[in-house]
This record gives sequence, structure tokens and C-alpha cells, in this order.
Amino acid sequence: MQQHDNESHFDLEWLDTPEQREADEVTRIIIRFAQELLNDDRDGFTEFYFGCASDRIEWDEEDFSDLEIAPPVVIGLDFEELGKGQFNALTPKGLSGLLFRGRYRRRFNKALEAALLLERERVRDGINSTLHIPDIETHMVRARKAILASFRAAERQLFPASAAD
Repeated sequence: MQQHDNESHFDLEWLDTPEQREADEVTRIIIRFAQELLNDDRDGFTEFYFGCASDRIEWDEEDFSDLEIAPPVVIGLDFEELGKGQFNALTPKGLSGLLFRGRYRRRFNKALEAALLLERERVRDGINSTLHIPDIETHMVRARKAILASFRAAERQLFPASAAD
């Protein structure tokens, strides 16, 4: 019987590869970002900017792309423009819902994960490295497009008459 137990024992070391640890860390960064939005009690903001640093998602209601410590790619959204008069601001909790529970949340998460993985690799190459910046930008633009698609889907649900315009 002892021999049978050894034969049926699975080698689970493949679960703890460097790639898996990296993917797990990226998932933790995204979860932390979602929690930061949920825990932020600010009133709504009219603009939202975000970018991937190697260890976090930087975000604010004001453009921070010109700061020395800003991520290499910062993406912005203007809710006044997007709201078309229906509303002009979004709370952090509302934004969290749009990003992480919206119709296109999987696209958003996939693009954000890809951008984070590339940013982490870029930083390992050296903080001033330009490695992967075009690809990071591509994924961040995809994340923005997913947000916009979720926004339009929510808008059609909330304001059916104005969505037809």
C-alpha cells in the first residue's frame, strides 16, 4: 500500500514557479487598487488618471504624468465629457464598480495585468529603461477602451433615451 501512495503523489512544484509568483503579485496589486478605490471616501471627481508602477497602480483625480516619479504611461478619463450632461463626476466607489464589475471588466483586468507584467520587467532592466514602454502604452490604451465600453454599457442601462443619441 505504501508504494501505491508514492505513485499517486503529485508533484505540485509547478504551482510555485517564478512566473506564477509574478502573476500572483500582479493580481495582488490589482486587488489593492480596487480596495483603494472602494475605501476612498472622496466626493466624485471629474477626471481620473491612472498608470502602472512596478509595485502599484498609481491613480489620482489630477494629471500626474509630468511628475518625476510618475509611471511611464498615464491614461486619463474626463467624466464631464463622457457624461454628456447626464452627470459630471464619478465617486471612487462608482469608478471601482465600473472597472471591476462593469460589462468589460475582464478586458480591463487582462490589459492591466499585461501592462503591469511588462512594467515590472521594464523596471528590472533599470528604472530609466525604455524597454516595453510602447507595449505598456498599448495595454493601457486597451484598459481605457474597456473602461469606456463598460461606461457606454452602463449608460445605456441607466439612461436609455440618451444612449440612442
